[in-house]
Amino acid sequence: MPTPARVLYASQTATIDGTAYPIQSVSLDITNPIDDVLVFGQLGSAARTQKEVSKSKISIKTIMVTGGANALSASNFTTWTGNALAGTYSTIVLDGGYGFSGSGILSNVSIDAAMNSFVTCDLTFEGAGQATIGAAPTSIISNATANTLAVVPVTTNYVAAGYNSTNAACVNSAKFSLDIPNEMISCLGAEIVGSQNTVIGGNKMVAKPPFKATVTVEGTAASQADTVDFGPIYVKLSSNAKVISQSYNQAVGNAGATYNFVMEDVNVTFGTSTVTSGPNINTIP
Repeated sequence: MPTPARVLYASQTATIDGTAYPIQSVSLDITNPIDDVLVFGQLGSAARTQKEVSKSKISIKTIMVTGGANALSASNFTTWTGNALAGTYSTIVLDGGYGFSGSGILSNVSIDAAMNSFVTCDLTFEGAGQATIGAAPTSIISNATANTLAVVPVTTNYVAAGYNSTNAACVNSAKFSLDIPNEMISCLGAEIVGSQNTVIGGNKMVAKPPFKATVTVEGTAASQADTVDFGPIYVKLSSNAKVISQSYNQAVGNAGATYNFVMEDVNVTFGTSTVTSGPNINTIP
């Protein structure tokens, strides 16, 4: 009988541009655009060939923490969005056990805060070419790698949404997302098959504005919010932000109604909040 091939990892280290953040999960997707060559007189394809450059997408889930060298900061997001516009790649490495190394520009940021949960942040990076995947494992159990982080996660008492508005109210959950559309710029004669290092000379992934920034709040007396403090980081939409949807729900037996507001804009500002004292939230009505 064959031996089970699943590898159990004792520990791994994940870094973005050399820094180990409190990362909970990492996933890699590689897309190879292969098409059939169809000709008269042949029912099947005459060939199956890649016709454009491969793409790699890396998705990362992290926990927001209050500070320190391993914390996501406002400057991180400002730098990554600026790099996306310039086509400057970030490098993500999953080391220990048989991981991978890939590069790309930031294409999505999503921050989620809800009662009874830690604040989390999802990041997505996309780039041209195939990321490098480690060799096949030779044993069922991999060796542990050292990755000791001492962090303080952001809890909901340091999260507030819309508190600076005239109609701010009691919010139970707040979400922020930033979608950064991108486009592949390629040159005739450039290599389209192979690793990211092979194709990078003639293919580049760059962001193309406008971006789409969205703030969603929900609560028993929620109101529209253009600003949210997620612990040490705040996000703020511009004065042009508008409510694109809202809902109201109430039922017999509930303590109150549930409100939901979604605001959208093409611009967002990342800034540093004071996590030690907490945001200036309103009292519960």
